[in-house]
Amino acid sequence: MLTACAFSASRPHLRKPSRDLVVPGDGFLKTYDNGLTLMVVPDPYARVVQFDVRHEVGSRDEPIGQEGVAHFVEHLMYELPSKGPGTTTLYAEARARSVAFNAYTALDETHYQYTGISEQLPTYVEHTAKRLNFDCGAIDDAALEQVTEIIRNELRERRGTSSMQVRDQIVAAIYPEEHPYHHSEADYERLDSLTWHQLCTFATEHYTTDRTTIVVTGNVDPLAVLELTNQTLEPLPAKESDPRTAIPEFELPVGRVSLESPVSSPSALVVFQMPRRFTEDYVATQVAATGIEISLETVINRDRGNNDRWDFTFSSWLGGKEAPVWAIAVEPDEDTSLDDAVDEVLEVLEHGGKMNPTTGSYDRIRQIRRLQLVDELASISTRSKAYADYLEEGDTPGFVGAELAAIDTLDEQEIQAAWRDVFSRDRAMLIELTPTEDPGRVQIDPEPFAYDPTRHERLYLPDDIGADEANRPLEVVEIAPPDLDLVAYRTSNGMRVVLAASSQFPVMHTQLMVGAGTAHSRRHPETAKLAMDLYRVHARESAKVLRQFFNAGGVYSRSMDAYSTTYRAQGLSIYLDFILAGLSDRILQAQYSNDGFDQWKKTARVLAENPKIAAALRRRQLLLSSLYGEGHPLARSPGGPKDIKKVRGVPVNRFRSRYFRAPNATLVVTGNFDMALATDHIEAGFGKPRNTNQFTVWNRRMDYTTPEIPPISPHWGRTLTQVDDDRVQTEVQLIYPMDSVYGRRHAALLVLAAMLDLSVSRVREELSVSYGASAFLDRDQPSLVVTASLDSGRANEGLEALRASIIAATSADDFERRFAFARRQQMESMLLTHGDPGRLADELATAVRHEGSVNYFYALAERIAVLQPSDVVAVAHELFDHGGPITHVIGPGDSIEQIVAGLDPSTVLELPETPR
Repeated sequence: MLTACAFSASRPHLRKPSRDLVVPGDGFLKTYDNGLTLMVVPDPYARVVQFDVRHEVGSRDEPIGQEGVAHFVEHLMYELPSKGPGTTTLYAEARARSVAFNAYTALDETHYQYTGISEQLPTYVEHTAKRLNFDCGAIDDAALEQVTEIIRNELRERRGTSSMQVRDQIVAAIYPEEHPYHHSEADYERLDSLTWHQLCTFATEHYTTDRTTIVVTGNVDPLAVLELTNQTLEPLPAKESDPRTAIPEFELPVGRVSLESPVSSPSALVVFQMPRRFTEDYVATQVAATGIEISLETVINRDRGNNDRWDFTFSSWLGGKEAPVWAIAVEPDEDTSLDDAVDEVLEVLEHGGKMNPTTGSYDRIRQIRRLQLVDELASISTRSKAYADYLEEGDTPGFVGAELAAIDTLDEQEIQAAWRDVFSRDRAMLIELTPTEDPGRVQIDPEPFAYDPTRHERLYLPDDIGADEANRPLEVVEIAPPDLDLVAYRTSNGMRVVLAASSQFPVMHTQLMVGAGTAHSRRHPETAKLAMDLYRVHARESAKVLRQFFNAGGVYSRSMDAYSTTYRAQGLSIYLDFILAGLSDRILQAQYSNDGFDQWKKTARVLAENPKIAAALRRRQLLLSSLYGEGHPLARSPGGPKDIKKVRGVPVNRFRSRYFRAPNATLVVTGNFDMALATDHIEAGFGKPRNTNQFTVWNRRMDYTTPEIPPISPHWGRTLTQVDDDRVQTEVQLIYPMDSVYGRRHAALLVLAAMLDLSVSRVREELSVSYGASAFLDRDQPSLVVTASLDSGRANEGLEALRASIIAATSADDFERRFAFARRQQMESMLLTHGDPGRLADELATAVRHEGSVNYFYALAERIAVLQPSDVVAVAHELFDHGGPITHVIGPGDSIEQIVAGLDPSTVLELPETPR
């Protein structure tokens, strides 16, 4: 059983840890006299700093009748002036002085996140001090109205859809009305009733030092962080908050509940009550839940097309930390009753709890859970949040080491016991969801709003950004961290290999990328996809290797785009040999399966004849054809039933034999692993694989040239409309397609995207017509994209503002300052790659695939450093001087009508509506 020293069986929520606790790595944990807790964990493999602040206040703390106040206060904090009355807001400053920032309000906490270079740490600390010294008089009525409108957009976007309505219904059915977890995290109807006094009182009473935890990780000097916080946060006066209202004892209402919901077909949730984290039963129950997910996915994948009676659509944690529940969503086939589908799911659960320990099944789910815990820490974007969670354990948190140790001590009998006891039929709550006769959509009428143009400039550029900076090269930032060990070479048969020892956490990410995708399939894109999918391992020795891979917790996936096929394997580094051998055998030793081909055709016909899927495929095809031209390789998407009948097995085999060869492949391994050991296993698995039917093909030299990709022929200026009355907001994308984002103009495109991202932010920050607008460079579907979710009642206004912002990005009077700022931000954003082994693997593999060199990614920083304003103007002309972007609009019918009313009908293409 789990020991009490690792996980306390009973504890008050968020007790503060002792000051002398030893934390992971070379960091420290300190609790100041004012109650504020600071944890610092440096990372020698990171080039950015992650700064997270957790305030122990959430929607569970909201007074009755003030639902939504916690979320409102989260937004209000960003409206505080950074340097006094009339100065820029914390929001604008955070946008200017971070690579990324975000915040969320949950049931139990409010959490703020900043990612940026270490030089910006003082800004993040000062923002924290501002929130803890909240000044009720610092925010004027105009700012309050601005925040109200932004939140309206967010609530329409997040809570106006049918899926969120269903979620609200489910949560309300699980928790009794008086329970703090019963109501939603945000409530649109309550928004207008909140008074300034209520907001101010809530902020000052709950944002206190004794309820605040700060976690800093990444490229930081612990002593420098300590000195900074000693100066800024230690002097804050202690404000002891009132004890939080205790969460009452909760028992899941076992039995059946029927709800009429805006769902498209009958479905159900099977709900189980879960133990709180860090209690004695949690680890075994969590491991069992992981096993349940694997069991359900296995049954679905095994039976799909043969016995497609029901689908395990998702699993989800619901409720708050003090009374969590876990739900399994089940959707039956139209010929299967809901009761039968649920019964079959429960049979899978019962069977899983009786698995034979000798099969290794329990080893697999233990390893998967270990991998989930370690991988959460390996990514810098989720690491600080994970550490903040661990600090809620009690006086002596054991962090991930204790949780991993607790998993190690579990035996099969304990996992079986948790599986049987927690996930049994007699402990389940069944929530049956039946479609309403007229689901309609949430009606949230737009409120009139006019922004005040005399308010201070919201497009904030830091004071140290001057026009002169635009005309001189930036100092080249060293993208790679000092401790990175990077090796690139070719195996004996010509496969490219990139090894990057890039993390302090024992996890490895592996990618094998083959230079062939749907663009290489001359007649049918399905041929390339089937070459990826229809090969199975049959040899006994290879099947044994794959069992070792899965029992070690290896996670396997695959994907395809126009130019490449990518296989991914992820696992704990101690199983490096099993991970690499499993990936090798899964691909190189696989054999074509006629049975698999016949099954695919059967399943594909069924899916293609489904009205929803057929409409989605048609919409996708029309969009791609508008972007790249009819018949272009980039515009290929799966066809309908008639096209499927034409696909034959011989072209599939020919495709794989032609392209799946070592000289046409790149293997990338990132994370924390032994480089010498990896080199040996790579040569054994990929350089000199065992002699099978694939051996002579894999080792054979390339005897063909890559097919030439024709120029694209976009329908510039076209607007594609899609009516979806389930949506409350109107989703808009303005897309500028291109042949490729790589090559001579890549650096300029990245900076142009950053300039557009800054410019279109006014749609939120000035007009408040959207919760958020952004611009980004899409390298998989080569294009520059501007996107926003707009208030449907003001969609025309928002769309015009987006178009005007695009023009302003390269024509405004302060163009050179915008350019200098965007170039600086883009340089800093490249540093983020080294904070996540998975992201680094993506970048390195893509660079090698498209440019042939691992150095491309690092050379890109040098290109950005010397970029000139004229370079960005040139690529902007290449994209913008064609009569306008391809515009994709999805929203309710009345909003679509308003948008197309002023357009030339010849430029409008109506896409198939979304069926209910």
